[in-house]
Amino acid sequence: MSIAPAIVCRLLGYEHSEMLIRTIENVSFHDGEVSKLFAEYLQRGKMDGEFVLRHKDGNPIPIRYRAFVFADGLHRRSVGTH
Repeated sequence: MSIAPAIVCRLLGYEHSEMLIRTIENVSFHDGEVSKLFAEYLQRGKMDGEFVLRHKDGNPIPIRYRAFVFADGLHRRSVGTH
């Protein structure tokens, strides 16, 4: 499974090869929030809400997300745009 699905590439305006070198901090509109939110997510075992990503051209992209941590430590996410 690719870490840069085609839908995410289209949503954010990047080519697949460009997404492969990106982190969530690189595509988050407010990158300072990522570490805190991820730590909270791991502690709670699940999280859902709204978040703002940054398009390649710099514009904000509001999304809704739902994520779960499973017993084996794998993360499953589902993301939808507003």
